[in-house]
Amino acid sequence: MVRTSEYVKLRVLALFRLNFKVCQVVRELSREGIKLARKTVGKFFKKFREEDFALCDSPRCGRPKILQQRHLDFIDTKMEENDELTAIGGYRYLFGTPSSRWYVYPSSEVD
Repeated sequence: MVRTSEYVKLRVLALFRLNFKVCQVVRELSREGIKLARKTVGKFFKKFREEDFALCDSPRCGRPKILQQRHLDFIDTKMEENDELTAIGGYRYLFGTPSSRWYVYPSSEVD
């Protein structure tokens, strides 16, 4: 499932405030090269009519993220220390992932 970008949400809100109808918003956005379903625009309109103008997504249920911010900070620190680490190769180097999917790129291939 693709999330709607902040820009698109702002455009829908602006057109809602200009009293555009759902079909008009879809047509206007398609002229700008943005594809959005009428159902999606309708959901935004319903939310705006309830005077909920927050553009951020609500928290989702489900499995929590595996990597927490402290893990990402650790990876960033180690990658800054060693220029030969790539994102995937660095993950394997740091955490010892034995999977054959991971490939450590020699520094000559990265440039």
